[in-house]
Amino acid sequence: MTPLGKSMLIVVISIWLVVMFMAGMMTQKALGDEVASRSLYDAIRLVESGGADNAVGDSGTSRGGFQIGMAYWRDGCEAGGVQWDYLSLVWSRPHCEYIMHSYWKRYGAKTDEEKARCHNSGPARECRRSSGESEA
Repeated sequence: MTPLGKSMLIVVISIWLVVMFMAGMMTQKALGDEVASRSLYDAIRLVESGGADNAVGDSGTSRGGFQIGMAYWRDGCEAGGVQWDYLSLVWSRPHCEYIMHSYWKRYGAKTDEEKARCHNSGPARECRRSSGESEA
């Protein structure tokens, strides 16, 4: 590669890094201060799919790395003010993380434990009740 080619490659990579950084900052700003920790998203993805973004489970009703079903997706889209196609975007980590965040916010899950429980068990009282508590 010529010196000019190397210089151009460095410029292109630098611009790409700045754009990706800004996109991440805008996403975090849009989500607000309650963005879940990276480790929570990673843990849920690992438990749900073994880290496979193309996973299909629950007899085909849960899809993607986070094993999100269509009802969860619709709920998260409504809560997040977006209209995203489930079958084309459920495989995308950033889209799923936005859906999960919106879902958790809708149902009042604040701690990582509440968020994990809400993701696994569904909305309403399940999001805030510890596994040892009984329904009232």
